[in-house]
Amino acid sequence: MKLAKDTIFSLLTSGKYTGIHDEKDMDAVIRLIVLNITYTIVSVLIICIGVSDMRSRLVEQGLTQLIIGFLIFLNLLLLRTELPFKVGGFIVIAVYGVFCGTSIFAQSQLDGFGGLWIFSYPLMSIFTLGLTSGLIPALLLFVVVIVGTFSTGLTSHNYTFGEAVIVCGVYFFVLALTAIYEYVRSMKDRWLSRQDSYMNMVFENSPDIILLLDKNGGLVYCADIFLQKLNIHSFDSIRKLHYTEVFSKFCEPALLDEIIRFFKTSETEQIPVVFERAMDLGREGKEHHYEIHFTPMHDEANVFQGAFILFHDTTEITKTKQYLEQASMAKSNFLANMSHEIRTPLNAIIGMATIAANAEDLKRKNYCLDKINGASNQLLGVINDILDMSKIEEGKLELSCTEFDFSAMMQRIANLFEFRLGEKNQSLAVNIDPLVPARVITDEQRLTQVITNLVGNSIKFTPNGGRIGLEAKRLDGNGENDTCVMELRVTDTGIGISEEQQSKLFQSFVQVDSSISRKFGGTGLGLAISKKIVKMMRGNIRVESKEGRGSAFIFTIKAELPREGAKHSASGDKAVYNINDAKEVCAGKRLLLAEDVEINREIVIALLADFRMDIIEAEDGKQALEKFAADPEKFDLIFMDIHMPGMDGYESTRLIRALDHTCAKTVPIIAMTANVFKEDIDRCFTAGMNEHIGKPLNFNEMTTVLKKYFSSSREADTERRQPENSTLKGL
Repeated sequence: MKLAKDTIFSLLTSGKYTGIHDEKDMDAVIRLIVLNITYTIVSVLIICIGVSDMRSRLVEQGLTQLIIGFLIFLNLLLLRTELPFKVGGFIVIAVYGVFCGTSIFAQSQLDGFGGLWIFSYPLMSIFTLGLTSGLIPALLLFVVVIVGTFSTGLTSHNYTFGEAVIVCGVYFFVLALTAIYEYVRSMKDRWLSRQDSYMNMVFENSPDIILLLDKNGGLVYCADIFLQKLNIHSFDSIRKLHYTEVFSKFCEPALLDEIIRFFKTSETEQIPVVFERAMDLGREGKEHHYEIHFTPMHDEANVFQGAFILFHDTTEITKTKQYLEQASMAKSNFLANMSHEIRTPLNAIIGMATIAANAEDLKRKNYCLDKINGASNQLLGVINDILDMSKIEEGKLELSCTEFDFSAMMQRIANLFEFRLGEKNQSLAVNIDPLVPARVITDEQRLTQVITNLVGNSIKFTPNGGRIGLEAKRLDGNGENDTCVMELRVTDTGIGISEEQQSKLFQSFVQVDSSISRKFGGTGLGLAISKKIVKMMRGNIRVESKEGRGSAFIFTIKAELPREGAKHSASGDKAVYNINDAKEVCAGKRLLLAEDVEINREIVIALLADFRMDIIEAEDGKQALEKFAADPEKFDLIFMDIHMPGMDGYESTRLIRALDHTCAKTVPIIAMTANVFKEDIDRCFTAGMNEHIGKPLNFNEMTTVLKKYFSSSREADTERRQPENSTLKGL
C-alpha cells in the first residue's frame, strides 16, 4: 500500500518527491501536482478538439491543435528530468501560449468551448512560473490578443469593436485578478516563512532536547541537539519511527518501560507530566540528569493529535543542589557543635561563679576563679576560630610579617603546653635543624597559631604517657638567598586517622568523626584555618597517618631572611619587662576612659587600680569630647570605645583631633573595642587613633601600651629639661 502511494505521489510530482517531509517543500509539491494534472487534462482536451476539427474538414487547424496538444504533453516530461523547474515551466507555457495565440486568429466566433482557452492563459502562466516570471508571457499574449481583435484582415474572422473590447477586457480582468491573488498569497507565504524560520532557529539552537510526535507516536520533528547527542547524521533516518524505537537507542528496557507508562498516563488523563531521570544519551559512559516534560496536544474537538517532549539537562543544577544540601548539613552540624563548644565553657563560668559566690573558704573561691579563667580562655579560643574562619571565607585574612627569633618562638610554644603535657604525663621533644636560620621574617603570630593548633591536636588525641614531637628543618640548604623554605613536622603516638577520615581533613565546617568530636571536643575549624595560613605563607600542609599508629602533620613555609648586618628588629619578640616598671611610668598620669558599658569601665579601673593613675570616666563619645575640650592639657592618654550611643568613638576621635590645641594633635588615643578585623583596625587609625586593643581586654597588652606611650612622654620631658640643667651647671 505504501509503495503504491509513493509511486502515485512520485508520478504527480514528476518524480521529484515521494512525500512531504518538510513544510518548506509544500509549495513546490503542490505546484507540481496541480501543473501535472492541469496540463495533462489541457493536452488531452486540445488533442480532442484537434481531432474534432479535422473531422469537420478543418484539417490545418485541427493538425495544429494536435501538434500543440502533443507538445504540451511531451513537455510535461521535461519536468521529470534534471532540467530546472523554471526552464521546464517556460517551455510548457510557451507551447500553451502558441496554442492560445493561434486560437485568436483561427477562431471564427466567440461562442463555444474554444473561446475559453485564451482566458485561462494568465492563470496558467502566473501559477506555473510565479507572479514575476508568469506576468511576462501573460502580457505578451495580451498584446497578441489586442492586435488580433482590433486589427482587421489578420484573422479569419473580423471582430467588431464591441467583441474586441469584451475579449480584451475579460482577458485583462482574469490577468489582474490572478496577479492580485498571487501577490497576496506570496505575501502570506513570506510571512509564514519568516515565522517558520524563527521557529526553526529556536529548534536548531535550543540547548534542550525537543521532540514532536504525531498521534501514532511517530517522530515528526526533533531539535538538532538530539541528533548530535545520539550521533545521528540525518533526521530522515529516524523520521516517522515510533518514539519507543528511537528511545531504545539510549534507554535501558526498565527505564523505557517507565517512560512509556508516564507517557500513556499523560495521554489518557490529558495532562502534562514532568519527571526526572538519569540517563546516558550518547552512550558516553557518563550519565546526565534530565527533567523530562511530556505534553499531549489536542485539537478543538479534544482529539489527541500528538505530543511535545522536552528533555532539560539538570546535571549542573542537581550537582549544585547536592553541594548546597551537603554544605547546609555541614553548617547545621557545625552550628550544633559550636553551640556545644560555646555552652560548655559558659556552663563552667556560670557554675563556678555561683559556687564562688556561695563559698566562704578563700581557697575554694580561688579554685573557682582559676576554673573561670580557664573556661574563659577556652571560650575566647572558640570565638577566635570562628572569627578567623569568617575572615578566610571573606578573603580578609592577611599576614603581618615581622622579624623574630625562630628558636625563641618554638620554645615559647613548648612552654605554653607544659601544664597540659604534665596533666596527661606526655612528653614533647623539640628538634630544630642547625641549618634553620636564627631569625626569619614572616607572620610570627599566625605561624604560632598553626603550630599551636597542631601540637594541641596531638596532645588531645594522644593517650596518657604518649610522645609528641615538634621538628623544624630547612629544605633549601644553607643558601645565600633572601628566602628560606622550612618544613615543620608535628608527630604523635595517638589514635591515628583512617584514610577515609583523612579525605575530610582541612575542610571547613566538617568533623572527620562526630563521635570523636563528642569525646575530645573542638570546633573542627583549626585545620581549615591552618591550611589557609600555610597557603598564604607560600607552603602546603599534608598528613601521614595510620589508624591506631599515630599521625604526622607536615607543612612547609617560605620565609624571608633579614639582611646580613641589619639591626635585629624586636617587633616580633615578646616584650619582657617588670610590672613595676609599668607602674612607675604610669604613676600620676591622667587617663580619660570613654566607655558606655559600666561594667567595662569598672574592669579597666580595677585592672589599673595599682598603677596610681587618675582615671576620668566618660559614658559616650560626646562626654569624652566635652571633657577633653574643657582642659586638653589635663589628659595624658585616652581609652576610646568604638560603639557608643549618640556619638561613637570614630566621630569623637575626629572631633578631638580637629580641636585648635597642640595637645589635641598629640594626645595618644587608644581604641578599646571588640571589633578586631583588619578593616576595623584600619578604620581606627584612619579616624586618628594611635593604637588598638581588642576585647576581651588582655592585661599584659594593656599595660604594654601604657608603658609604650608614657615612657615616650617621660623621655620627651627629660629632653626638654636638659637645656635648663646645663644652664644651671654653668652658673
